[in-house]
Amino acid sequence: KTNICIVAGDLIFDPNRITFMTLHFDAANHLHKDRKAFKLTNIYGNPARERFLMIYTKRQCSSIRNSFHKLLRDSVIGDDTSMLSNFIYDCSNHFHRAGANSDLGHPTRACLAILRRFAYENPYLLDQAEDEDDSLTSPSAEDAEDPSIREPLKKKRKHSQGGHTTKGEDFWSKVEMWFEARQKQWGDSWGTPGWTAYVCLTVWLHIKLT
Repeated sequence: KTNICIVAGDLIFDPNRITFMTLHFDAANHLHKDRKAFKLTNIYGNPARERFLMIYTKRQCSSIRNSFHKLLRDSVIGDDTSMLSNFIYDCSNHFHRAGANSDLGHPTRACLAILRRFAYENPYLLDQAEDEDDSLTSPSAEDAEDPSIREPLKKKRKHSQGGHTTKGEDFWSKVEMWFEARQKQWGDSWGTPGWTAYVCLTVWLHIKLT
């Protein structure tokens, strides 16, 4: 669990990330690539173990997204709103493998400023956390005895606070849609005039408002 959370946290904190709902695929690829370092060599080659590792990875990535969403929400509304620099520090403390730091360069600053602006401009989404998907298929009796896949079976489905959120209507799904629309409008590179102007204005707004 710890390794999955570390990998997923580092991936979601990547300033170039604009897709969030498929985070578990990227995390799974990373775990497979570094399976020796993560001591997962006994997982791969066993279909049952691989299946339940993917299920467990998907669950942990859902939890990571909800944690990030909560940090974003609390940084822009409520009694504990924070300056951008403090938000960068808090996020890096939670997700950045290298640890907490409020000065991680312009790309990270720009990315987190964009996400905070999106949260601030779409307050109706701030309570739309996703359901943490624990939908598991029933294993065979032989698989159920395997300690490497037994832990996920103990979990029960956990819904987001405040009730069920329709698939595709949660905060991160809407963030993805926003990035997709902006890419079509301004292009894929952060260096295009459209993205450059938006990022500059966004960072300026954070400085002015704080």
